Amino acid sequence: MSANINDMYMVQNRRYLTFFNATGDKVVTNEADSCFCPIETGLVTAQVITDPYTQKQGYACQLNKTGEKYFRANPSKATNWFYNLYKLRKWGLEGCNRTTQTDRTVVNPSKFEYTKSLYE
Repeated sequence: MSANINDMYMVQNRRYLTFFNATGDKVVTNEADSCFCPIETGLVTAQVITDPYTQKQGYACQLNKTGEKYFRANPSKATNWFYNLYKLRKWGLEGCNRTTQTDRTVVNPSKFEYTKSLYE
């Protein structure tokens, strides 16, 4: 997963988190279930869509407007909570539906406060 919002799949003014599967191919959906999408943050929702890369239907993680602002404010792998969450999951250090990262140096998006400049 990229921390850069410009790498997200976008269709009809909706942005979706984009991942690389085990073989290195881009994917947007998870066919199994939606637990991978950390909806507790309030920045994403799980949506059923057809994956534009695999053409298979599955669960996608759609950014809302506040989620988009979070990604714009945290484009670095070092500071992007989502990037670090999925990295830890890939390494087996976080479960599918856990959103409490062990690395507390990354700003948790549910605690993220926006400045006026983000709205301009």
